[in-house]
Amino acid sequence: MVKATKNKPVSLRRTLFIRLILFITGTAALVCLGFFILALLPIVDEIAEKEFTNSANRVEADLDALLNPAHALLKMSSEWIGDSAPDLDQPDQFNQHFQPLLKQISQITSVVAGTTSGKGWLLLQLADGVWQNRMTDIERWGDQHLMIVHHPDGKITRKWSQLDYDARNRPWFKAAMKRDPAHPVSWTAPYIFFSTHDPGITASIRRTLNNGEELVLGFDLTLKDLSNYTMKTKVGINGFTLVITDNESLLAMPNLPNGTSESAWLKQVLQPVSSLGIPALNDALQKWHQLDRQTQRILSFQSGSQRWLANIRPYSMGAQKLWVMTMAPAGDFTPNWLPIAMAVTSGLIFLLATAFLIARKQALSIARPLEKLAETSHRIGQLDFQAIAPVKSRIKEIQQLAATQDDMCKTLQQNQSALAEQAERLQHQINALQQAEADLHESNIYNKVLFSESRIPLLVIAPETETVVDCNLAAARIFHLGHQQELLNKQLDEISATTQYDDFDSAESIRGHIKLAQLKGSHLFEWRFAYPDGKSWDAEVHLMDFQFESRSLLQASLLDVTERRATANQINQLAFYDTLTHLPNRRLFLDRLQQALSGTRKEHEGALLIIDLNDFKSLNDTMGHDKGDLLLQQFALRLSACIPEGDTAARLGSDEFVVILKDLSGDTQKAAAVAQNIAEKILAFLNRPFELADQVYHATASIGIALFGNPLDTTEELLKRADLAMNQAKRNDQQSLCFFDPGIQDAVNSRITLETDLRQAIRDENFQLYYQPQVDHSGCIIGAEALIRWPHPTRGMVSPAEFIPAAEQIGLILPIGHWVLENACRQLVLWSEDPILERLTLAVNVSAVQFRKADFVSQTLATLDHTGANPKRLKLELTESMLLHDIEGIISKMTTLKARGVLFSLDDFGTGYSSLSYLKRLPLDQLKIDQSFVRDLLTDPNDAAITNTIIALSHSLGLEVIAEGVETEAQHLFLTSQGCRSFQGYLFGKPGPVEQVLTSQIVTGSFHNRQGAVS
Repeated sequence: MVKATKNKPVSLRRTLFIRLILFITGTAALVCLGFFILALLPIVDEIAEKEFTNSANRVEADLDALLNPAHALLKMSSEWIGDSAPDLDQPDQFNQHFQPLLKQISQITSVVAGTTSGKGWLLLQLADGVWQNRMTDIERWGDQHLMIVHHPDGKITRKWSQLDYDARNRPWFKAAMKRDPAHPVSWTAPYIFFSTHDPGITASIRRTLNNGEELVLGFDLTLKDLSNYTMKTKVGINGFTLVITDNESLLAMPNLPNGTSESAWLKQVLQPVSSLGIPALNDALQKWHQLDRQTQRILSFQSGSQRWLANIRPYSMGAQKLWVMTMAPAGDFTPNWLPIAMAVTSGLIFLLATAFLIARKQALSIARPLEKLAETSHRIGQLDFQAIAPVKSRIKEIQQLAATQDDMCKTLQQNQSALAEQAERLQHQINALQQAEADLHESNIYNKVLFSESRIPLLVIAPETETVVDCNLAAARIFHLGHQQELLNKQLDEISATTQYDDFDSAESIRGHIKLAQLKGSHLFEWRFAYPDGKSWDAEVHLMDFQFESRSLLQASLLDVTERRATANQINQLAFYDTLTHLPNRRLFLDRLQQALSGTRKEHEGALLIIDLNDFKSLNDTMGHDKGDLLLQQFALRLSACIPEGDTAARLGSDEFVVILKDLSGDTQKAAAVAQNIAEKILAFLNRPFELADQVYHATASIGIALFGNPLDTTEELLKRADLAMNQAKRNDQQSLCFFDPGIQDAVNSRITLETDLRQAIRDENFQLYYQPQVDHSGCIIGAEALIRWPHPTRGMVSPAEFIPAAEQIGLILPIGHWVLENACRQLVLWSEDPILERLTLAVNVSAVQFRKADFVSQTLATLDHTGANPKRLKLELTESMLLHDIEGIISKMTTLKARGVLFSLDDFGTGYSSLSYLKRLPLDQLKIDQSFVRDLLTDPNDAAITNTIIALSHSLGLEVIAEGVETEAQHLFLTSQGCRSFQGYLFGKPGPVEQVLTSQIVTGSFHNRQGAVS
């Protein structure tokens, strides 16, 4: 391939040396030029920053020109009004001042005013030359507002509208009332205008009128108008400006991007700055945060391929702190260096052209042979081995390269045929793999569209474990999680709130929903989930059952309905609750009172209390309505804390409150006593001083009480009775209560006397324990029941049927029950020292109130420990009424005590709940047949049948059975014939002191007497 030349070959080293000289010359010229340009860069940057600063100053000056007119005119307008409020009945007086102002100052959209007495004015400029007034007077008109519309043709339209609007509660009014003395004009934080529903800010000023009231005047500026200014502001060529709040939310928008509508762009007002998605803006904020938000003259930073300049300045509107951001690429302010660069470049080109001409000839001697070699290599690479021309060169390295290329060509020709055969075999394999890959890719795309990329949050749940086995990215996002893996293997109760809307445990409730979905195939319900921080949210869940690889799974699609539920709750709150105290209003109160009357089953099951605050008008007149409102709010909180859960406290109006007490008692005196206690509790709470801002106030009240129990009573009649009682209480005393029925009042007084004596008896321990023997079928004493007695100093022995219910109602049953248990355990210790008495068991009645206490088990065990009583000889008697509430908690407490050996007997069996499903789960030792069945079992077939059933049931459950109230031998024989083996009643002994009924002689004698009778 290589053809010999006549000239001697030249070394490549020499050729490269010549080119190196040329390269060094050109490089030296480029370095000199670079140093020259670097020397100019600081000057260029300084000029750019100076021009940018001037632009930023113009932006702030323009913003002052936009906002200062409203600021200055507000002070001037306050002087226009003078020292008297405008006439609400003559809006023209108000309009004459402010219509010209709104026409001239376009950025002011409306004028608002209000006084501390609840009067309010509005002048709003609408489209097409229409003007609107809204006049408010809370004292005269309440929630009715006079709306006046002025049409361009001079027509005036007036109408009344019912609106939940009070100027005193609006942000512009509150801001002015709390103004900083250093800022007479107050600016609000951004909020939504009541009339136009646009976001905006208000400048307001406060003025004292000659009648002592405070008047606040405000100018509304919409954020849309502010954004219209910033959107039109140009900074350099590609720069922009915007205004943000101190928490970095958008207050005024930057320039409108291409392809975005103005309405869509303005919807991002009050959104976080990062929501705009402008990279340079985000980079500027990051740089600012790195400097701890310090105010710098110029921020210089790199964003993408450009260097940007940013100026972030604080801007104050009264007490409100804003930030004005101005940004632009630094290149927009760089001087035009093109002519200079062209001159320098021309000189450089001349120098390089000279070097180029010298080096060109030498380069051709190398380049041309190499080009031919490259062309030949390309043809060889294409497997074209025909007509390869020889290469001529004096450089020996090129000659060697050409020879090597010739050898390579021959080798490639030999390998070509072998590679062609191998390629054909590989092609068949590749075709098969490509088809399989295409099928797999199509399947993956299908699954990705259906599940992974779905915008609907989806969970896949294993029903047997209630765990999440798969989810999509939308599901992770709705739970505020960054990755899907954080949801996997989570049980549903772990990502749910502790309880649901019905207060049922989430872990129990979700099982029911899963079973319904499996039964019906799909199930739709609402559920309360929880975010990782514990905050709950509401979702609509659609569970669907499906099969995957022979496995039953559930797919759950989620829809966030938190806002929908919150809206419904807010509507309910506005319709049925008082806006000041948040108590039920008259409408909800009357509905609940009607429900209470309709739900009564016996006479005097409930009570209605009317509470009137004394001298409330004087408080408003002397201290102001704001202090009166504070008193009503604080009293509402205290009133809610006084009444039992499930009952209703409401505000009827002004200073009048009502309380509905339901399900007090079927007994009139007991119901009256409970109502009396609650009323006294309310008065006691009222006696505490009220903190009304910087003043202390002592309030008094009068309470009228009317009991109700007849479903035929009407709400009007009941309200009249309670009102009459309240008026009577007001005449009697400035801090008193009174019942509508004088007879009930006397009964309440008697009940109070009983409670006072009972408290004294508890303090002095003026109780005695009586014991009634319990015998077996042979008549031997096997134990006793401890019964409390109260020897009153003046009334004699008071029946337990009289003082025990009273003690339960007022919470005294706890110390009484503890006293009985303590003394019963001490008696067991004394018996344990006697070999005859140590085998006896002692039964103690436990009140439902006492047993439900959380510390009942620990107190009982502590009593057994410190007295040293044998728990296997202590028998606790429970009543069936306890089974109506918290059966699981009852079983848990019984099991704990049972583990220590304590015995349990179910008292009065057959008269209460009697649920066999619960009975088989209770760790009982004994059932006790109530004396009401024993008394007539010989004459009443029903009582006999019930008694036989209880005995048979006890035997089938492996429980002992004891009959109480056995008074005749015939009753004893009948019970014995039916299989009853334990008895208690007057036939075997009346209750009495322990030394009279349970001594060693009595116990031994009972055994011998019975043995003699049997023989």
